[in-house]
Amino acid sequence: MKIAKAIGAAFGTFSHIPVPKSAWTDFGSTHALAAFPLVGLAEGFLMTVWGHVANLLGVPATIVAAVLVALPVAVTGGIHLDGLCDTSDALASWAPRERKLEIMHDPRAGAFGVIGVVVYLILQFSLFTALPLTAGAFLALLCSLVFSRALSGLAVECWPAARADGMAAGLSPAKKRAAIVVPLCAFAAASAAGMVACAQAVGAFMAVAGLLVLAWYRHVALSRFGGVTGDLAGWFLQWAELAMLAMLVVGGHAPMMLVVGGAHSGKRTFVREKLGFAADDFVDAAQLAEGGVPAAFAGRVAYRAEELVRALDADRALERLIGFDAVILPLVGSGVVPMSAEDAQWRERAGRLGCALAARADVVVRMTCGIPQVIKGNLADAPRGTQGAGAPLEVVFVRHGATAGTEDHRYSGAGTDEPLSSAGERALRDLACDRDVFRVITSGMARTDQTARILFPNAELMACPGLREMDFGDFEGRSAAELKEDARYRAWVDSWCETRCPHGEGKSDFTRRVIAAFREACESERAQGSGRAVFVVHAGTVKALLSELAVPKMGYFDVHTEPGGAWAATWDGRCLRDVRPASGGDAR
Repeated sequence: MKIAKAIGAAFGTFSHIPVPKSAWTDFGSTHALAAFPLVGLAEGFLMTVWGHVANLLGVPATIVAAVLVALPVAVTGGIHLDGLCDTSDALASWAPRERKLEIMHDPRAGAFGVIGVVVYLILQFSLFTALPLTAGAFLALLCSLVFSRALSGLAVECWPAARADGMAAGLSPAKKRAAIVVPLCAFAAASAAGMVACAQAVGAFMAVAGLLVLAWYRHVALSRFGGVTGDLAGWFLQWAELAMLAMLVVGGHAPMMLVVGGAHSGKRTFVREKLGFAADDFVDAAQLAEGGVPAAFAGRVAYRAEELVRALDADRALERLIGFDAVILPLVGSGVVPMSAEDAQWRERAGRLGCALAARADVVVRMTCGIPQVIKGNLADAPRGTQGAGAPLEVVFVRHGATAGTEDHRYSGAGTDEPLSSAGERALRDLACDRDVFRVITSGMARTDQTARILFPNAELMACPGLREMDFGDFEGRSAAELKEDARYRAWVDSWCETRCPHGEGKSDFTRRVIAAFREACESERAQGSGRAVFVVHAGTVKALLSELAVPKMGYFDVHTEPGGAWAATWDGRCLRDVRPASGGDAR
């Protein structure tokens, strides 16, 4: 019964919520401060309910923020804003301590008090417009309202009062201090733990922000006023809550990207190659349903987001996806009439989820046949993976398909720009490979461009002439059998191709050219945030790159690549590591 009286007195003193008159007893009034945090709990509960309703109804952010600003005033009657106003007037006066206390006690509001309140409300409104409408965010906000009141109550109990006849002095009975301090400490500890549980690291920073404002409050109260007052307590309460709200908004809003598109439109490839996300960053959103792994531990990119709404409604699915850097959502339906009520409901939920994600995302990209279209934000603001600039780059070298020259074993180098043969085209179309590639770097010759278009039909082609085959000069278009009587050819072969071909290149010059072009292409890819670079080049180009850059060392003439064959490796900026044949490659 005594606890109920203390709670009733707390609500009667610090809120406009009606309470029974029986709460107004000597015990209730002296212990009201111990139950003060419960007023914050009630205020936070109403704000959480409003956030949930606003999320369900799709209320505009400005309306949501306006109601969130008004609700605390409605609950408390503006008692803490009054303290903010009076304290702002007193602090702006720069008068002696006694005069500051008189200004604070004056019921009239001065210019600086009005300015202080207006600035506060503008900042609060702005922060509320950016607050994510998730259960975690609102629960953390609720805990912050309890935490601020617990700290405010502890300050009133433990610090000296500026006036013996003030409200702060009346709420701090010296003989019953332990009965008030212990509950307040429990409220402070529980609410701080709640913020951490709801917002992880952001919650911890919220608690630190509240404590820093408390330290500032102590300095101002003792140095400017000689102790605490009821107005100072309200002033602290408002700024502590604003600081924690700012931390929640700033810390809780990481850049997020939404990628949408039809099936097999290159969504994952775009995120991987354009933004530099590694394979380990991707997680199937179906795992995030009931009992799924939290986003903080699952990965950075969620794909198949539409599968979440098979088990969850759109709002709960959105909560599961908050925290991911990128979300991939296929467009479902595409005008096809659903065959069942369940399918229709699933499509509706997926559509609602897409709208909610698009509203929250900083960047929205729609993929069509491997081509990205930015429909919201700027791609430069999109989150980046760890495979971006400065990070290791996955590279794939693909030799072009067969040509008439390769079939006849003729030297077809930089001076012979011939197309693929019919047999070469057929072999490439039958080749099993990952065709979902965003961009391909070629030598710019007909046979490499043609190969790239067959293997990677949705990819953008980038020509890099420095990656062309060796220039065989006078040997171009001729076979070894045709050249065996040519003394110049025998001398070139006997030098292990180090001497220059007549009117062409030698192996050293060719290798330097290829390596320089390869380095430039890799730097360009990493600068754009790519995590993988695919090269469609020539057999000699692959020989030059692997023989000079591979670790461990590979011999130039030991690298063999069949037409359409491929090698994979990791480029760290200096060396090619983990070199392995992807198909049709062999090191002997």
